[in-house]
Amino acid sequence: MPPQNPAKMCPFCSTAFSLSDLVLDVDVEPIGMMLQDDAADCMYFFNHECPGCGTTFAVPIDVFAAMIDEPIPPHTLGNTAACNGHCSRLKDLAICDNECANAPYRRFLVNVLHRDRPVAQRSLRVTRKP
Repeated sequence: MPPQNPAKMCPFCSTAFSLSDLVLDVDVEPIGMMLQDDAADCMYFFNHECPGCGTTFAVPIDVFAAMIDEPIPPHTLGNTAACNGHCSRLKDLAICDNECANAPYRRFLVNVLHRDRPVAQRSLRVTRKP
């Protein structure tokens, strides 16, 4: 049964993902996170790895705010001299220790989203947009 209030819908196959699905589903593989051009928004990027899909999609990091278990600084340092540039490279999985609003989300990416996921058989479902 699809989630009632999905955190994200796959843009290709329309599979609805709950927040829990984005964290635990073996068909959803995190790639990394990256600041967008306006330097205010940062997104997590995922691949939907199931037969018939294979789409990459993005989710704003703040969707995961309730799962962050540390204080989130009020300001973003992206594109400033104090920034180490980790969020400007999608596949950069280095931890950031700056006092930046994105740093706790980067730690969440590395320590929770990108950790070894449970070994399980990939979904055999093939879903398509109606």
